[in-house]
Amino acid sequence: IFTAITKIVYLPICLIIFLIPKEKFKSKKRKYIILTIIFLLATIIDLGVIAYSLGYSNSIASKEANALEQLKNILTNPIQFFLVILATIKKYGIEHILSIFGTKSISWLDVSISPIYTLALIIITLYYALCDNRENAKINIPTKILTGAITLFTIAAILVTEYLTITAYGYFYIIGIQGRYYIPILILICIALSNNILVNNKKPLQVKYLLMFLILVNLHALTYIMFKYL
Repeated sequence: IFTAITKIVYLPICLIIFLIPKEKFKSKKRKYIILTIIFLLATIIDLGVIAYSLGYSNSIASKEANALEQLKNILTNPIQFFLVILATIKKYGIEHILSIFGTKSISWLDVSISPIYTLALIIITLYYALCDNRENAKINIPTKILTGAITLFTIAAILVTEYLTITAYGYFYIIGIQGRYYIPILILICIALSNNILVNNKKPLQVKYLLMFLILVNLHALTYIMFKYL
């Protein structure tokens, strides 16, 4: 429920509760009844927060955007909207990915960490997603399918929201998307991509080295911010 009210685009993430094993409940039926009630409560509360904050949302939305017309366009011409999404991915996709890891996404979107750290973070993320073949790291197919679906739903929600509230009516690209919007689903992407086939690696990078590197990244980013505003 707390996740749902942070932003409407993160409501699909609440579906991860269905990954809780049925063994944690008295029966399979009881599991789905309880979890469905929780998800419905999260949805209702989320919609209530949205309705309450509409006035504030209107004050920060782009003056060139026309949410009603944009929504009508999506519903009446979904193919055109799909083409807009493809054009956006083609034009801004790489920029979005890089900004997840610190490129032009720190502070007021005017501070970047070194490309060396950005590249290293991407490589480490892919390494753990694709190459971790330990016995206790295996992910079953239903979990991958659900996390993959949640990822796609969340990305779609981000695209639609920015299209309705920020993008000028009739513009062929969706603007206003920042890489940080994708951070909450980064771990779900890794789970969906995980495999036990491509690489047989039972001795992954030791956690202590990873933690040392992450501390260096944070110190590096804080230093950049400090010198930016001194």
